[in-house]
Amino acid sequence: LVGVRYMFWGPMTTDAAIDSAAVRALAHNKATSTGALGTFGAGAGAKKVVVAIPSDRKIKQVLMPSALNADVTALFVKQSTTVPVDGANGYAAAAYNIYVYQPASIDAGETYTVTIG
Repeated sequence: LVGVRYMFWGPMTTDAAIDSAAVRALAHNKATSTGALGTFGAGAGAKKVVVAIPSDRKIKQVLMPSALNADVTALFVKQSTTVPVDGANGYAAAAYNIYVYQPASIDAGETYTVTIG
């Protein structure tokens, strides 16, 4: 039996601290892998966009399809410390890298495609 860790991503409508509960509450998740995550949008009221991935992974590229596929990788800032994120059913936490995109304002129509490596 091999356990699986999930990646989590999506917009946050508050400027709350990013902890295990906030990560697990993000709108999208899937088992850890490499390659592109599905394109997703910020939606109305987004304050920041967060991508949380296990510490052995990193963001390779972020494109913004809503802005002619502009490369916005540099705008997703890796936080200086990892966050311990609980596993399913309160299973032991694992260290996650947290990337945050938080401009002065986010247009509700913005979309992102994140590639994980």
